[in-house]
Amino acid sequence: MQYHPDKNRDNSFSQAHYLLIQEAYQTLTDPELRKAYDTELWLSQKQSFYQGATVSPALMIKRLQRLAEAVLVQKRFSVLEDHLTAFLLDAMNEINMSVFQAKANKNEQEAFADYILFLSQDLPKNFRDQVFERLKHTLGQQLEDIDFKISSIQQQKRTADWYQKNIFWLLFAIGILLCLLMYFYVKTRH
Repeated sequence: MQYHPDKNRDNSFSQAHYLLIQEAYQTLTDPELRKAYDTELWLSQKQSFYQGATVSPALMIKRLQRLAEAVLVQKRFSVLEDHLTAFLLDAMNEINMSVFQAKANKNEQEAFADYILFLSQDLPKNFRDQVFERLKHTLGQQLEDIDFKISSIQQQKRTADWYQKNIFWLLFAIGILLCLLMYFYVKTRH
């Protein structure tokens, strides 16, 4: 009650603090928001990708699978893009990848690459490019189709970006076209 706005009408700090407390309470009492918060907290931890576990292809794929499931749940909420990028880049650091390349079979390499591609495809371009470059550098020689997969994702994103940038003009042109069609329709009816 010490930060309640009714007790501190002229204190902006108290009002802001009260709003933060209220938001925290709502997050902790709503099961969906709590799950989203826990997932975001898990993603934002700055610990190593493996947190002291022995690196193995199965563990690496399992961690990426867990992350993919968390990101699918988070689609409604926001996953911090820089945290996700850091997590993916850490997964592909030199030490992890040297162990992975020595122990992983072709199927495990493809599964690992597919999870990395899935997780990075919705990142902003600069983050996505960092992850793609690291993936090409680490698994590009083992997987001949990695360049094709990356270029197809990049092409899809370029197309989506173009539509997003030009949607106003597209809708504007369609509106003008409809107005012209209606004008000529009315003119031919009279």
